[in-house]
Amino acid sequence: MFADNLKSLECVDKLSTPLEYLEIQPRILRNLRRYNIYLLEDLLRFIKKNGFDALGKLHGVGKRSCEDLYLILKDKDILTS
Repeated sequence: MFADNLKSLECVDKLSTPLEYLEIQPRILRNLRRYNIYLLEDLLRFIKKNGFDALGKLHGVGKRSCEDLYLILKDKDILTS
């Protein structure tokens, strides 16, 4: 039971990570902030609600930015496949 609680706390800590700590390009960060996406949790909620492809439809966030974000999130083991 203690291990489950510890794992839950680690997930909460990870969700509250500011996006700039994930080494996302400043240009992408600025554009995400226009839509109040500051934390990893904000980004994952947006993706869950709208789909990953919807990021590319945001003003200033294009296909290349989406690809960069996907690779970063996959590299950090936040997204799988």
